[in-house]
Amino acid sequence: MYKVLFILSLFIVGPSNLHADSPNFDVTASLLNFGYEEFSTTGRSLNRETGFLPGVKLRYYYKMDNLLILPLLSLYEGRVDYIGSTQSGQPHTTQTIESITSYGLDILINQSTRHLKTLIGFRNWRWDRDILTRNGILGLHELYSWTELIMGVRVTTDNIDSSFYAGNFSLIYIINPKMKVFLPNSSETLTLGEKPGVRLSFGKKWIFTKTDLDLTLYVEYWEFGRSNSVFTNDFFGNSALITEPDSKSLHRGIELTYSSYF
Repeated sequence: MYKVLFILSLFIVGPSNLHADSPNFDVTASLLNFGYEEFSTTGRSLNRETGFLPGVKLRYYYKMDNLLILPLLSLYEGRVDYIGSTQSGQPHTTQTIESITSYGLDILINQSTRHLKTLIGFRNWRWDRDILTRNGILGLHELYSWTELIMGVRVTTDNIDSSFYAGNFSLIYIINPKMKVFLPNSSETLTLGEKPGVRLSFGKKWIFTKTDLDLTLYVEYWEFGRSNSVFTNDFFGNSALITEPDSKSLHRGIELTYSSYF
């Protein structure tokens, strides 16, 4: 809750150089269907995590000539279910505490047709993953970080009866992904493999006098490649070679956005 309030406080004062045809800012309430799965070198599933995470997104609007520049912040937090196995292969279920934050910038570029815009952007992500201790089996705390490059398009329909539909399609590429694992008396950082991904969304916007409302469905998918291996003497009292396996993330969600015009 304190993180959400801090993010909201950053958006109290809006920019002064906006055109009247763009909102000053918007606030989005989001419900994320979180999905994450890790795989062995033979493609066998090692563990998976699924569940729902509530979130909030905040975004500014800056208009410059034919560009719309959108700095943004987002936060998701909650618990999801973990289904996997121990190092010895014993089936194991628990929960993980998830905290996913990002900040970045989107730039929408007008094209010759008013219904099409080019989208470029980036995100810096931080994913805190705390696998909880349960049934005498110790948990594990990990912190992932990466940068995401974005290239896509935004398509809108005509405005009919003060509403229109919009769709976004973006290709994403993961840059410099890392995972820090916290051990009992130390920590180790692993470098993950860079992989591509995709993000799709479709929604409807209702336009009012000083506000807009958007309802949007979205899906996003990306992968992390298998990491390098690091030797440690601090793996819960044992020596071990630590490697983060290949993984896939599939997120689906629904967003309700409130936009305001000053």
